[in-house]
Amino acid sequence: MQGAQRRSESWVRHSREVARGARQAERLAVDRETAVRGFLLTGNALTLAPELAARRALPELLDSLGEMTRDDAGQQRRLAAIRGAIARWDREFAEPALARGAASSPPSTPSTPSQADVRARLAGKPLFDEVRAAFDAFVRAEDAVYATQVRRNSVLRLASGAAILLELMALVLVLVWLRNRVAAQTAGLVAKQQQLEEQAVELEVQTEELREANHTLEQQAVEMELQTTELTAANASLTESQDRYRRLVDSAPYGMLVHRDGQIVFANAAAAHILGFEQADDLLRRDVYGLVHPDDRGQVRDRVRQNLDTGAATPLAELRMLRPDGTTVEVETVGIPLMHDGAPAVQVVLRDASGRKRLEAQFRQAQKMEAVGQLAGGVAHDFNNLLTVIISYSGMLLTELPASDPVRADVQEIRRAAERASALTRQLLAFSRQQLLEPQVLDVNVVVRDLQRMLHRVLREDVRLVTVLAARLGRVYADAGQLEQVIVNLAVNARDAMPTGGTLTVETADVDLDGEYALTHAGVTPGHYVMLAVSDTGVGMDAATQARIFEPFFTTKPLGHGTGLGLATVYGIVKQSGGHVWVYSEPGVGTTFKVYLPRVSAPLTRPRSGPYPAVARGSGTILLVEDDETVRRAARRILEQAGYQVLEARDGAEALRVAGTNGTGAVRVDLVITDVVMPAMSGPEFVAALREARPDVPVIFMSGYTDDAVLRQKLVEPGVAFVQKPFTPEGLARKVGDALSGAPPQVEP
Repeated sequence: MQGAQRRSESWVRHSREVARGARQAERLAVDRETAVRGFLLTGNALTLAPELAARRALPELLDSLGEMTRDDAGQQRRLAAIRGAIARWDREFAEPALARGAASSPPSTPSTPSQADVRARLAGKPLFDEVRAAFDAFVRAEDAVYATQVRRNSVLRLASGAAILLELMALVLVLVWLRNRVAAQTAGLVAKQQQLEEQAVELEVQTEELREANHTLEQQAVEMELQTTELTAANASLTESQDRYRRLVDSAPYGMLVHRDGQIVFANAAAAHILGFEQADDLLRRDVYGLVHPDDRGQVRDRVRQNLDTGAATPLAELRMLRPDGTTVEVETVGIPLMHDGAPAVQVVLRDASGRKRLEAQFRQAQKMEAVGQLAGGVAHDFNNLLTVIISYSGMLLTELPASDPVRADVQEIRRAAERASALTRQLLAFSRQQLLEPQVLDVNVVVRDLQRMLHRVLREDVRLVTVLAARLGRVYADAGQLEQVIVNLAVNARDAMPTGGTLTVETADVDLDGEYALTHAGVTPGHYVMLAVSDTGVGMDAATQARIFEPFFTTKPLGHGTGLGLATVYGIVKQSGGHVWVYSEPGVGTTFKVYLPRVSAPLTRPRSGPYPAVARGSGTILLVEDDETVRRAARRILEQAGYQVLEARDGAEALRVAGTNGTGAVRVDLVITDVVMPAMSGPEFVAALREARPDVPVIFMSGYTDDAVLRQKLVEPGVAFVQKPFTPEGLARKVGDALSGAPPQVEP
């Protein structure tokens, strides 16, 4: 009996060990499932450490359970079901999940779960529920075995007690009451055991409820993961949008800053550049009013108040801002109200107005120079007519007066004074761009080399001449004599700027002026140019002087030491040649004049060879057309003294009548000399009408200025020449002789 009881108690302990082993195996399976699910959630391979340990330990534990239940066929089937459920979970969930995770993320690198990972987790749940169910069936069966063994053990204990009582009845009759007590205790233990079994059942029910709750929580966790993924994607999109906006603001050409309660809370790179700061962060937390010129702060405060009170943008305004180095920059601003971190603020858009102001000043200066040029040209034209008369009559007097006549010296002085006045008018015409040019394709280097000997004579001994001429310099289309005049005038100006000596540098180079340069230099067309630079190491000029240096008659030299027309002449010649001139100067450092002439690809013009024909008396009939009576009389007398017959006309219409082109009978005309600018019909218009009847008659144009596009077109036609007022009797006679002899037309000064 006692042996049976010991075997029964051994089975009870064995059943408990089997149950504990099953629960331990179930916990290992749960560890594996939790680790795989965590890896799918985080993508971090470190979470798989528990899974690896559980995977190694679980087969050994299941084998141990198989050995412990080898004599229980039912438990062997249930253990096989556990192994099958685990194998299916491994094959259909764990192994594909681990393979997918290893392919998408490097080891130890967390990543955001994909939608596929989330769906995989949901698919693995039913498979692991089968594992749990198999373990539950195994444990419940073992618990039933345990309960059976407990009851059997109780019966054996009761039987053992009865046997002991029978064997010892004689000895323990006095202990009958003890038997009853043992019986009562046994009944109590049985009741207690039954109560424990009932509590175990209740615990199983609660465990199942907890499992259901855990399943619900897992589903909610999956939903939260999906929401987290969506929120992460939305946050990434928002971050990308913010980065894109920041890049747009930072790359904007206009300055932008936001200030709240007078303190700057945002600024872009363009605002920092305009205001003289190295980077945008240097502007943060600065007092916005401290960056405004004191005289404009009241206006800025009023504009900010208007922004905040009305909620509307303020119109464009010009303000002066202060840079860290103390300089002032003029800006155009617009204020726009907005909310910043929940508080009212103002966004300010800035644009640097310095360039526009500079261009406006250049444009006003160009307009002034144009107006002064027109005035100078008109004055020069009127003076040329007067000087033509003076030079013509003084020249004729000199031909008639003998060398011993005391009046001859007076007439010579009159002639020289008129010629000096004529030189001044030519400079005025050059400034006003109304002189006649004979442009040709030139190499500027050749012009500079040919002038070097003359420049050495013009400069003093204490001024060193240096030439820096570019190799393979481009060619220009300009008047060689006028270009020489530009170089000489600039050299003389540089010499006078170095009273104690110095260095004069003449430099040439090919340059390309782009659109950005044209935007900051009024009147410049982008393109290819040849640069001629003349630099000195003299006293330099301040800004006020630089603003007026090209004005006619403006000079900083002492009285009697300059006419003030040298640089004005340079300006006019360069402009008339299609180029532009720019000056850079600093007081005490020196000055550089840069002349830019358009570069051309045409071949060089061959220099004219052969002397002018000798001046001689001639014969023939000349039609003289001039609206100024004094000039007409002087020219007629010069021509008649040279042996020509002269027909006069006051304008083009009268000249056509005199020439007999109106049906009144043709008159012989060997040469036509006509003024350019006349009332009613201009010289070119008259010549065009005359050529319809007499296409071969040679023509000489004469004028005090040449600002006439039609004239320039006529000068390129065969047989058309030009004489510029004031002319000398010798010059007019030579021009007439050239025209009648068929010599190539030349410009006669």
